Amino acid sequence: MIRALIAGERERVQLARFRDPRGASRTEDRATAWTGHERPAPAVALKPALARYDVSTAQVRECEAAIAPPFQAIKPVWHDDLPPVERADKRRSHGKTAPASEARHRRDELTGIDLVAIPGLHASPAPTLLSALGLEMQKWPKAKACCAWLGLAPRHEISGGKGWRRGTLKPRNHAGQALRLAAPAVSRSHTSLGACYRRLRARLGPQSAIVATAHKRARLVDHRLRYRTPFRDISAAADEQRARERDIAALRKKATRLGFTRGEPPR
Repeated sequence: MIRALIAGERERVQLARFRDPRGASRTEDRATAWTGHERPAPAVALKPALARYDVSTAQVRECEAAIAPPFQAIKPVWHDDLPPVERADKRRSHGKTAPASEARHRRDELTGIDLVAIPGLHASPAPTLLSALGLEMQKWPKAKACCAWLGLAPRHEISGGKGWRRGTLKPRNHAGQALRLAAPAVSRSHTSLGACYRRLRARLGPQSAIVATAHKRARLVDHRLRYRTPFRDISAAADEQRARERDIAALRKKATRLGFTRGEPPR
C-alpha cells in the first residue's frame, strides 16, 4: 500500500485491496476510511523513509547471509530430542531483526534446552546471554557467583561490623543489561515471573523490581544451563499462593520466637 502511494496511486478501492487479508475490516470498509484532503507533502516524506527501510532490510539480510555459514558449521552438542519450535506463541516476534526458527533450533541443539521458554526472555536476548555466559557454567561455583558477575546480585559492604553500602553494581556486560531490559516484559503476563514483578514493584518500586526480576531470571538461566533441565512455569495464582504461604510461615516463626503461642499470653 505504501509503495502504491509513492508510485502515485490514489484510487481508494485499489489501495484498499493491498490490505492484510487477516484483518477484520473488509475492502469496502477500508476504502470508505480513505477520506480527507490529499496533500503531496506526506507522500514526499514517505519516500525517503521507505528507502531507508529497504536499505536497512538489505543490510540485515547481508548480515544473516554472513552469519549463516559459520553458524551451520557448529556441531550440535546435545543429540536428545528437543521440544518443537512453537510458531504461534509469544516467542514469535514481528521484528525484522528477530532470529528465524532455524536459528532458534540451532541454538537449542547447542544448549540442549529452550531458553526462550522462560517468560520475558525472547529470541533476541538469548544469543546475547549465550555469547557472554558460554555453555559451561562450572566456571562459577554456584548461581550466586554468576549473578554477581552479571551485576544483579545484592552487594553488601561491611566495615568494622557496620554496613556502609548495599545494593547492586552497575551493569558491567551486555548480558546483565539484556536481562534488565527484559524484566518489564512480564509486567502484565499471567506467569510466575509476572506475579513476582508486580509484587516487588508494589513493595519496592519499579527500579528495584526490575533488578530483582532480572536476578531471578538469571538464576533460572543458570539452572537451565548448569543442569540441562527444561523450564516448567506455574501460573500467577499459584505463585501468589506460594508467596502467601511463605509469609504465613515467616509470621508463625516470628511469633514462636517472640513467645506468642496459641492460648498463652506473651512473655
